[in-house]
Amino acid sequence: MKHFSEMSESALRVVDAAEGLIQQRGYNGFSYDDVAKLVGIKKPSIHHHFATKGDLAATVAQRYTHRFREQLLRIEVQHAKAADRLTAYAALFVLLAVVTRHAVVIGLLYALIWESLIGSFVPGAQALSIQQWSLAITQKVLGARAEPLNINAAVGVGVAIPLLLVLIVGSTWYAGWRLRSLRLTSDD
Repeated sequence: MKHFSEMSESALRVVDAAEGLIQQRGYNGFSYDDVAKLVGIKKPSIHHHFATKGDLAATVAQRYTHRFREQLLRIEVQHAKAADRLTAYAALFVLLAVVTRHAVVIGLLYALIWESLIGSFVPGAQALSIQQWSLAITQKVLGARAEPLNINAAVGVGVAIPLLLVLIVGSTWYAGWRLRSLRLTSDD
């Protein structure tokens, strides 16, 4: 497989289109026909550059990983302090969330910012911390054994269990609702 930096301009247009489709629909949600329509070329032209859909996806992943790694290295060089790096990392994740509209990025951002910083230290916000909910249940299950392990929840189990149930039921419903719209296509 050629490195993406060695590809022709037309092959890079195919990679651009495939990347957008993968971000919008996922790997199984696009076909070579979709890419051909977006780029304005015939399907055999795509096969000229990428024999299989897997080859195309591998090139998309290679280029995406390369760009992301460049951004992480840039942050490391530009920011000496850990707090500045953390802010820059968070900004990078926000940028990815806006550009790709991808829920996984939002989840990472939530875990990075909310759970690590706000949810652990800000008393009013701790009631909305999944980590605190889990600690409350763990503390209840372990009883007296929780104290030597330094397990201290900022919320009670009476708050934690209902909120976790709402989160689990809501997330499961939402995932099912999103999966119903998933289109399966053949591998080209």
